[in-house]
Amino acid sequence: MQMLNDTYQDVLTSDERATEVAKEILEKGHIELKDFLSPEAWQQLADFAAKQRENAISGFSGGKSLGKGEDLKGTFGWEFGHSEEVKQFCQMVHNAREKLEGKEPTTLDPQKHLIGFPYKDARGGAKTVATPYHFDGAYINILIPIILPEDQIKSGGNLTVFPNIRKKYGVALSKFVCRGLRHSAFLRKVFGVQTVFYTVGSAHVFFGDISFHGVAPITSGERLVMTINSHW
Repeated sequence: MQMLNDTYQDVLTSDERATEVAKEILEKGHIELKDFLSPEAWQQLADFAAKQRENAISGFSGGKSLGKGEDLKGTFGWEFGHSEEVKQFCQMVHNAREKLEGKEPTTLDPQKHLIGFPYKDARGGAKTVATPYHFDGAYINILIPIILPEDQIKSGGNLTVFPNIRKKYGVALSKFVCRGLRHSAFLRKVFGVQTVFYTVGSAHVFFGDISFHGVAPITSGERLVMTINSHW
């Protein structure tokens, strides 16, 4: 089965197309690739996620993972996340990024390719928690929304990013700056946080090793996403 939509097949083979993706992430901090999956793959992923949700929802409220890493082996979630197309997409964008940054080429480690399905349920007044601001060890972060609250502005749960802050300030200074950003809403406003509103079925891609990021809690409805993080 073809995993990625025809629109993105050229990213797997074209250095020029992969460079367009990497360049936009480096310049803007994030890229949205709409309808990322092929129709067949999207249907299977949505069906798998719905089944995971139903299995977990009984007697549960708040936030948890509906599967992560090795726990997902044998499922379509694993099959898609570890497919050659997804891995090649990550490698091509990573190669393009390194070339744009003037770095020596490196190969992403397939053993450090991690997928998960974080889920938040705020129905019935249940409380959910934020994902604190942080950097990742991942060099390619892909987030694919599957279920979202009806009104993302009112319900929250959005990804908030300080784009490529380590690239701007360096590792040492970023550590000092980000300590303030983590604890001060005023500083976050001054520095200009980027709010990413999700689209179901899109791939939201950013570089988590250089972009300081967190996820707000939701206050109503449900939020289920797939995450794909690829490391050296």
